[in-house]
Order: sequence, then structure tokens, then C-alpha cells
Amino acid sequence: MVENGIYLGKKLNIHSKKLDKNRKILPPPPREKFNLYL
Repeated sequence: MVENGIYLGKKLNIHSKKLDKNRKILPPPPREKFNLYL
């Protein structure tokens, strides 16, 4: 379970960085980002 949490955290971090570069808009709230991977 801990490994899965770390893996998801890394994916979320990478995703947020890509969003920041592509849109250059305020990133969505953490819950919205998390829902993309649920």
C-alpha cells in the first residue's frame, strides 16, 4: 500500500508539472488531480 501511494504521488507530481507547462494556469485542486487517477 505504501509503495502504491508513493507511485501515485510521483504520477500526480509529474502530471501537475506537465499541466503547469502546457496551460500556464493555476493547477486544479489536489482532489481533482487525484480523481484523474482513480
